[in-house]
Amino acid sequence: ATRTESKGLEAAELINRETKPGTATFIKTDVTSEESVNSMAKQTIDTFGKLDILMNNAMNMGVGGFSILNATPGALDEQYAVSVRGTLHCIRAFVPAMLKRRHGVIGYVASGFRMARGGGGYFAIKGATSAMMMELAAELGDVKETGDAVFMLVPGNVAEPSNRNEGTGTSRPSVFQGLNVGYDGPMPPEDAGAAIAYCIAHAAEIHGSGVTIGQVQKHIGWPF
Repeated sequence: ATRTESKGLEAAELINRETKPGTATFIKTDVTSEESVNSMAKQTIDTFGKLDILMNNAMNMGVGGFSILNATPGALDEQYAVSVRGTLHCIRAFVPAMLKRRHGVIGYVASGFRMARGGGGYFAIKGATSAMMMELAAELGDVKETGDAVFMLVPGNVAEPSNRNEGTGTSRPSVFQGLNVGYDGPMPPEDAGAAIAYCIAHAAEIHGSGVTIGQVQKHIGWPF
């Protein structure tokens, strides 16, 4: 689900080509619109019958990572509408049914935990969404009781699919540090995807918490 039709169709075609037709479907969605999200939710349920995993990832990168001193209310509002309000729309559209079925995973692709990383308004907005996700985890409580888990993952610097082989190194440092561990540049998207998949599979263990991609790759012995 994205408002960029070309990328959405490309992703769905790739998944269906690698697996089988009908595995993935693209639904053009503007997460800032509750009506658009609710329409996407209806199409999802009509197509697949249920939703097991909700990954919130949308963000408006068009206004950039401006500094707080140079921030304008309009730019903050644009990013807030996508990241915070968009995530809330998706939670409202899907999580009640997850709770009713006592089965579900709600994830968020974050940018940092608590501490500022120098991205100005961008990280301020992402931080607000992170706080909302952790509040959701607290409200849901014990996974053993609800069957639903909430987690966050900070992926670091991920290359665009079109140039994923450019600037990605394979040299592995002697110690794990930072986010992009074992890479000279941005990591390939499939590496980040593998870490997200691992977190989804182990969501009950990290419910109410967040991990960095370096922590995940170290834990699973990821081959760089």
